This record gives sequence, structure tokens and C-alpha cells, in this order.
Amino acid sequence: MKYYNQRNYPHILFPSKGFPEESICISGCGPTCCSMLVENLTKHAFDPIESAAYAIEVGARDDAGTDMKILGPRVAERFGFHYHTGNDIEEVLDFLQKEKGFVIANSGGNEEGYTGVFTEGGHYILLTAAKGRVIEVLDPSLYPDKFSRPGRKEKVFWIGERIYCDAQFVMDDCRNRDPAFYFFEPKEA
Repeated sequence: MKYYNQRNYPHILFPSKGFPEESICISGCGPTCCSMLVENLTKHAFDPIESAAYAIEVGARDDAGTDMKILGPRVAERFGFHYHTGNDIEEVLDFLQKEKGFVIANSGGNEEGYTGVFTEGGHYILLTAAKGRVIEVLDPSLYPDKFSRPGRKEKVFWIGERIYCDAQFVMDDCRNRDPAFYFFEPKEA
């Protein structure tokens, strides 16, 4: 499975109006997820540098990061995916268990009384598979001690770049986002 880490791109700008000096490392989780999505489900090359440039080109880069409501349909059109959004974790599980494609999850992070598993404030992660209620995740901002803090460490385990957690933890992380999930299914298998 092809994995990209946005933290490897501190020197590649991903600017917005309000943050002209930000890089893929700081704000490029959306394009990095799109890179992994495209390169794992198609024969196309689409590294994070190209993906970030495309996000800017189509107007999906804003001061909050990446607007997946804009980037998602454009990536789907360009690379031949059926695309839709949703908020139901059961739909995510069914989609992944049937190996229809991948899902970009819109993790919102910390809320009062809740510690975000994948982020403190907002982050896209790529959901690639599910077995039972365990979801496989590619986190474009994985680093060695990311899951060592209280509220996180007991919720995930990982092998290499693949993270595994219960579907409820993904849902809890995305409950304050609408849409929570962006579904991408190749038109031609």
C-alpha cells in the first residue's frame, strides 16, 4: 500500500490568503490523503506536491486547510471515481468491507470532554479497509509518539504505517463534522 506522510514536505508551500507561508507539512492532510487514494486505487501517479497544487488550482485551499467539498468531486472526476458523502459509520463499514473503494474521514478532534484520536483540531485521514468493526487507517500525519498521550493510546494500534481502531473511535472523531465521510469508488475495477 502506497503511503505518504505530509510531514515529509515542510519545504513545499501550500499557501492560503491568510497563511501564505504554510506548507504541505502543516496543512496538507487533504491533498496527501488524495494522493494515497489515487495511487492505491488507480494506475495514476499523484504525489502530494501535485495534489496540493491541484487543490490550489481548483479553489479547494482555504485558511482552514482543504475544503474537501470542493476537492473531493474534482479528484473523483479527474481520476474516474464514483463519489458521494455521508455521515453514517455503518455505511463506511459496509463500503470498506465490500472493498468498494476508500473513504476520506473528516476528523474534527478535541471537544469538551473528548480527546481527539487523530487530531486536536481538524484532520483528514484515509480509511482503506474494515474487518468486523475494526477500520484500517492511513494517517497522513503519523509520527512516533502521536498515539502515546492519554485519550489516544488505548484506542489504536499500528503496524508500520497502518493504524487500526474500532469504528466507534472514528465516528467519535468525526461527529462534529458534516459531512464526516467522503466515499471514492473506482468506476472501473
